[in-house]
Amino acid sequence: MPTVDRRANALAVGLVLIGLAVRLPGLLTDFWLDEIWSYRLIFGGGVSGWVGLFTELHHSNNHHLVSLWMYLLGPDVAYVLYRLPAILCGGGALWILYLRWRRSPGTAPLITLTLFALCLPYVYYASEARGYMPAIFCILGAWALIEEEERWGWKRFLLYGGLLSAGVLWHLTTILVVPAFTLYIWVRRGGLGRRWLPAGLSAVAWQLPLIVTYGFLYLVDLRHTSLGTSDSYRQETMASEAFMPWLLFDRIPVLINEVLGLGWTGWTGLGAAGIILGLLAVEMVRSVRRGEKAQALWILALVATPAVLLIGRGEVRLFARYNLVVYALLLIPFGRLAAAALGSRRRWLQWSAMAGLALVGVNSGVRLGLFAQAGRGGYAAAVERMAAYSDRQPNGSATVNGDYDFRQEMIVSFHAERLPEDQRVVYVRSEELATIVPDWFIVRRPQAEVFGYAGGVYRLDSDYPAYGYSGERWYLFHRESP
Repeated sequence: MPTVDRRANALAVGLVLIGLAVRLPGLLTDFWLDEIWSYRLIFGGGVSGWVGLFTELHHSNNHHLVSLWMYLLGPDVAYVLYRLPAILCGGGALWILYLRWRRSPGTAPLITLTLFALCLPYVYYASEARGYMPAIFCILGAWALIEEEERWGWKRFLLYGGLLSAGVLWHLTTILVVPAFTLYIWVRRGGLGRRWLPAGLSAVAWQLPLIVTYGFLYLVDLRHTSLGTSDSYRQETMASEAFMPWLLFDRIPVLINEVLGLGWTGWTGLGAAGIILGLLAVEMVRSVRRGEKAQALWILALVATPAVLLIGRGEVRLFARYNLVVYALLLIPFGRLAAAALGSRRRWLQWSAMAGLALVGVNSGVRLGLFAQAGRGGYAAAVERMAAYSDRQPNGSATVNGDYDFRQEMIVSFHAERLPEDQRVVYVRSEELATIVPDWFIVRRPQAEVFGYAGGVYRLDSDYPAYGYSGERWYLFHRESP
């Protein structure tokens, strides 16, 4: 590695430490639905052993290596331990970007490191027991291995294949970057010239470990896998997302905005999405002019692959987290473009870059503050309040119903199991309300502070906010009568 200035190195190390510091508090947030769902699938008696996590648990919420980690720890540990792979890989991803800067000191990789350290998507999923952040770690590591053409060899080939194979086992969305990586290797090996065929064979050969891993998963699991959601939610989502103007105006801009962790919607989100795509197009043009056609096609493939797969499936499922692995890589061209603008002799470009980076920084600071304050939700505290302050039913249990049985029953049941033995909270499903008037009612979007429901009158008792991508705010209503 080249020698770097001590002050610049201190700045880069400081960014890594700041990135770690903003990720650690998320470890202590409440266990949320997707994590609880995985817990239930693993420990609910549906698998006969650890092999069954690959051959019997056919569910989209089964992130294979996450499930294996949870299985090995067992059902009775503190749930923060289930999140260790995410936080360790979040720190590891920061370290990869730091090493990338050390290998080629400059403003561009430093900006990429800063964006990754502070943007909410990469902070949020570095403390959740899901496979997104470990997959991002594997992908960044694989990219670092092929970014230097002159050092390709067998050791690098095996490590690259191992990282991408592990990425797929952590989370299947790793597959989204494979077309871009294959295309990049193909071009770097002379695919745009007369060597297009041997270059193509070489590029495909580099993907063989991943192809074998994915083929194994398909045979034993993926061809049987079901989509993890409730029937009512799937119907509501498909009905609303079939409305294309709504997609173009709201959901797709949200996805694009999450490249920089903006999270904007409406006209603001639409405008920001257009600017982001325009900036990526500018960086593609700059890459071509520098003779780096591989970089330009790599960016195009990263942006286009999710859209192509979306259209090919014929099913609209748009969640920002599904494309996180792609977003992380797109921070690299953004870093290059911002560095070029800052180093330009044109003042308006310098000021534009500074203003854009400042806007992203302020937005990230605000969102990180909101996440630190609200976390993924106050589910444990809500369950504790229901248990301690409820009018007890004859069986000695506090009863609760909500406006979304599928989610709320799972969350309430998980946290109720961790109450003291003399406190019990039981979720009553909507079809049981003919015989039970629950003590409490959970609402996600209340219309009034007092309302009548299931033969009782309920008044707003407390509010448990949430912030981020997977939590939800709970408004807890207490029964006043009868």
